[in-house]
Amino acid sequence: MVEKERLYDSFGELIYVLAMADGKVQVEEMDALEEILSKHPWAEEIEWSFQYERKKKNDPTEVYKKALQTFVDHGPDTEYARLLEFLEEVAKASEGFDYAEKEVILNFQYDFKERLKKDLELKELMDREDIERVAKRIIQTPNSVTGVSKEQLYTAFGEIVYLVAKADGEVQKEEIERLRAILEDHELGEGILWSFNYELKKENAREDTYNKAMDVLQRNGPDPEYDLLVDLLEKIAVSSDGMYEEEANLIMDIDADLRNRFLDDLGKYELK
Repeated sequence: MVEKERLYDSFGELIYVLAMADGKVQVEEMDALEEILSKHPWAEEIEWSFQYERKKKNDPTEVYKKALQTFVDHGPDTEYARLLEFLEEVAKASEGFDYAEKEVILNFQYDFKERLKKDLELKELMDREDIERVAKRIIQTPNSVTGVSKEQLYTAFGEIVYLVAKADGEVQKEEIERLRAILEDHELGEGILWSFNYELKKENAREDTYNKAMDVLQRNGPDPEYDLLVDLLEKIAVSSDGMYEEEANLIMDIDADLRNRFLDDLGKYELK
């Protein structure tokens, strides 16, 4: 964990990267930053860091890398939720919330989670017992940015997998066997299977199951874990008689819907 001073320096650095997304820092963005930081206990540190990067005209790409490394070194923190609020407020201050600014925020959420995951995997000096203990704590802890736990996320994965398996009208035996084989060694495979089997037995309305799962994925935000979900969906879909058109269309629809939901979350404010 890094010192608080360095952490909040990185807040200022990331806000600078966001403000530079459209090529230059706007006066309105600086005014907005000053206003939203007025009640924050580390306002002076955050604003100093922002102004330092602005005056030095440092490369936003390098500043982003520096800030991201600090966040990874520091680890999960509830303060990141406030950082996202800062970013959104600054982004909407000048001529609305444009797509370059949305991309900065989405990339930050994705990159941060990916780096935390890799950071844990690289800690080879830890013995096996310590690794399992830390991994369990991370799994049981809500997402550092959004508050979605790993159990909730993988329950949603199971629901989505069920929907794809059911897309052609019924869940095939081969699809169930394939799912069990894929998840056999996964850290939370049991949770995904439980969720899948629950939906299979209850035969809940597809629309309700879909909305429930997508709401969780939306709240979780961009996440490298979605690579696992897409891989699962594709393998399950081709496990019986190949991938049916209904299954392929549903997978594409899920991907498109999720992307649109992320953009909608960041587009709460109308573009001027």
